[in-house]
Amino acid sequence: MRMNRPVAHAAGIGALACALALGGCGLFGPSPEQIVRDGLASDFDMLLDEESQARQTMVSNLESTGALSGLGVDTQGFLNALLEGMEYEIASVEVDDEAKTATATVELTCKSLTDVATRAQELLNQRAADAGETAISPEETLAWMGECLMQAAQEDAPESVELELDCSSDDEGTWSADDSVAAAVAGALLG
Repeated sequence: MRMNRPVAHAAGIGALACALALGGCGLFGPSPEQIVRDGLASDFDMLLDEESQARQTMVSNLESTGALSGLGVDTQGFLNALLEGMEYEIASVEVDDEAKTATATVELTCKSLTDVATRAQELLNQRAADAGETAISPEETLAWMGECLMQAAQEDAPESVELELDCSSDDEGTWSADDSVAAAVAGALLG
């Protein structure tokens, strides 16, 4: 069977259009979904990296609160123990092109600071009960508190929580996480 030229020409253009539509999307850059996914993954990866600036900022912020002062706890070591076993999976990203917003569903597996504090208190109470009537100095009590806090952070098991993280795009198409993202992640870590 012989095709006439206009039909062959149309078929050729159609094949080229399909090839561009299927394989050439990269000519215009990644989709908004991919940009949001990549941006969130980069942020979570920095949080997981013990050497990252994000992690060092967390250490500095924790040190500045003085929450661990007097307990004999190394702030970096405590934070590393708290974040050990942390994982994330970006399950989906839904983009609203008109509103220039996106919502990412993220499964975050992490330890809960609330659970760690509760367990540390239980360990401290047990130590005090084991000491019985023995007089314990305030310095020794603080040292015990630090030891119990570290033990609880090291022993706590990470649990999964689902987060809905909102992102938005400016007029130039630059995507960024909304302020609520930091609060949602912090809330998951606090438990």
